[in-house]
Amino acid sequence: MIVELTQTVNAPASAVWQVMGEDFDSIAEVVSGVYASQKRPGDGVNGAPMAGRVCYTSMGKHPLIETIKVWDPKARKVSYEAKSKSFPGFVKSLVNNWEFVEINDTQTEVRMRLEGELSFPFNHLMGGMMARRFKKIMPGLISEMEHYARTGKKHPEKTAFDATAKAEKTRNQLTAAALNIG
Repeated sequence: MIVELTQTVNAPASAVWQVMGEDFDSIAEVVSGVYASQKRPGDGVNGAPMAGRVCYTSMGKHPLIETIKVWDPKARKVSYEAKSKSFPGFVKSLVNNWEFVEINDTQTEVRMRLEGELSFPFNHLMGGMMARRFKKIMPGLISEMEHYARTGKKHPEKTAFDATAKAEKTRNQLTAAALNIG
């Protein structure tokens, strides 16, 4: 399964890279569907500031564990592999590739390519449905990222998502768990 999307956003490439690259672990501040995120410990590839991130999302009870596979700040490219115990058993791997190309001082072309490897026969049975679902949600997430990169503030959709009882409960549980460590 491959999902590709190219979208022009009205934000400078440097600001978009800051949000999606340099501040990779802070994605929960930017997009709906992510309750909380944190840096994964360990060395990053090619000088990446972290090994990856852990995201607590609305897509299941287990977190997404994302490992940076490609890090190129000059070209503004980042790729990461996502794994989760919440993924269906037929999902072998999901790799998301992002590139942010400067159009001019105020616009950026966002290129996203999601590569999903699914087990047979699910690659035929579920691949198209999953691809359509990802294609449907990605423009909204990119719009939220654009808003954040341009203004430094959460998109109204993200603000509404963060105000849900589920989001608050998840953040409170994570805060309580962090306070009980050590």
